[in-house]
Amino acid sequence: TTFALNGWTVVNDANSKWYVGTFAKSAGTRGVYIDVNGTAGAANNYNSNILANRISHFYRDVSIPAGATNIVLSFKWKANGENGTGADDYDFLRVSLAPTSVTPAATALPSAAYTIGTGKYNLQSAAFQTATINLSNAIAGTSQRLIFTWKNDVSVTNNPGAAVDEISLTYTPG
Repeated sequence: TTFALNGWTVVNDANSKWYVGTFAKSAGTRGVYIDVNGTAGAANNYNSNILANRISHFYRDVSIPAGATNIVLSFKWKANGENGTGADDYDFLRVSLAPTSVTPAATALPSAAYTIGTGKYNLQSAAFQTATINLSNAIAGTSQRLIFTWKNDVSVTNNPGAAVDEISLTYTPG
């Protein structure tokens, strides 16, 4: 029922926050989703009509055994938002895999060097989509920080905000 009980840490800004709840899920009883502070998880909305960009994260450390191959991250997601031509433009979900020394802050996106997958997950609001990301076998034998980030800017609001469920990290043992 909480991030901590599931082994995740959350870093929320003051407005667009990650919640664990029943409002937006693809399976089971709960999912993780963005909602504005004022409704506290009772909806899956964000508000761009504010004075600053909003950036919130949830993350956990994962250990990949030495010799592991075929390392695959998959998750279900949906997020409308809006799109721009630049890597950091407008409203989107992003996934990063970073060294455990990287601690996300509600004021910044993780370095683009750590981005995995398509870069931006957005413009899909009707139903959950499955993302599958093949990771490099070079991370075998290391611990990494898996970070999910929502960012929205100060212009147009196109709800819903991001929702994530059914996160899975698999590999073939060495």
